Amino acid sequence: MSTEIPPSAKKGTKRKRKVAPTFDTVDAQQQAIAKESTRLQKAQLAESTQKSYSSRSNQFAQWLANWNANYVRNPLNKVDLRGALDKLSDITATAAELYLAQRNMMVVHATLQGDHAALKRFFEDTFGNPAQQPGWTLRTDDAWVGNPVNSRDICNLMSAAKKEDAKVSTTRQAWPMLPRDLDVILRYLDRRALSPDSRHEKAVTLYMAAYLTLGWHLWARTDETSNLRVKDHLPKRWIAGRQEWAPSISITFRKTNQNDRSKIKYYTCREYLDPALKNLKPIPRLLVWRDYVQASTGIPSAPEHFLFLSISASGNIDVEQQMAKATFDRLMRRIVEDSGLAGLMPQANFTAHCLRRGAALWYANFANPKWSPQELKSWGGWSEGDGVSARKGSHTSIA
Repeated sequence: MSTEIPPSAKKGTKRKRKVAPTFDTVDAQQQAIAKESTRLQKAQLAESTQKSYSSRSNQFAQWLANWNANYVRNPLNKVDLRGALDKLSDITATAAELYLAQRNMMVVHATLQGDHAALKRFFEDTFGNPAQQPGWTLRTDDAWVGNPVNSRDICNLMSAAKKEDAKVSTTRQAWPMLPRDLDVILRYLDRRALSPDSRHEKAVTLYMAAYLTLGWHLWARTDETSNLRVKDHLPKRWIAGRQEWAPSISITFRKTNQNDRSKIKYYTCREYLDPALKNLKPIPRLLVWRDYVQASTGIPSAPEHFLFLSISASGNIDVEQQMAKATFDRLMRRIVEDSGLAGLMPQANFTAHCLRRGAALWYANFANPKWSPQELKSWGGWSEGDGVSARKGSHTSIA
């Protein structure tokens, strides 16, 4: 009877041993995992970028359609952009330049760069091989070759926007905006409102006129004005101390009341008696802006709607969304330049906070009669611990 020899006892066989992985094996596994993770991240980023490009391209196409529709209705003071997407031409480049120039007024530089990249891809997809060539040139057969975003004018626009962004990134203290400074801007806005170039410009001029005058009157911080809602504007409120009815504004986000809503303060908006302030009346401009919003959107105002709303590139108004701070800052800089105020005061840095500083400075030093430190502190909404300087017209930290 034969006996089966177990495999381990067979000649020439060895029992397999479990070997611990070496450092090289572990490193290879980790590298493979990292490589696969990077691949997935790139795929997700590519998908996200593609969606972003698609959204931006659709926004440009909608802007162009609105522009051409407005041109048909009123060709005066307009550039004819019809046919910009029919074939690659100088009209295509002009449309891209006008769109990017308008976006430059509304968005931060990083967003503008994204719009530029999206238009480049959009033109490549729309016009194919001719738009994928380097540069932007007119051939001898009168055919354009290259991508419109490579035109000299657009390159200059993007270069100027980059320099402006670098300049703005340098922190500088806000310059007080006195009545004469604000008057320069308001006169410019009033002229532009009479003959705006687009729905966007019309909305922006009315918005800024209302925002600047109300912010100056309230000595408001940027977030305080931006957070105002329809319910905060009381067209008529009984002022017991003066035995009269007057429009008022309530601010619910000041340092003195943000933790206790029972301390909400109402700011009366009466007629200015000082001749230097006659063009700075906030309520008439606020009412014009609110009437425009309702006429433009067709939506009745509701108590929770913001007073100062987001405005799209095409001039559409979102009644449930406030304007982004970066967008407001860019509009502010552009208006200061276009109104000529920047040329009159090249050393000044005018921001939204300059309204608060300028108004406080005026009432502390130039009003007749001048306000006491207690009055300055009360109206400006500074807390009890803040010191007030009559020289600066605001408390020492300028909060």
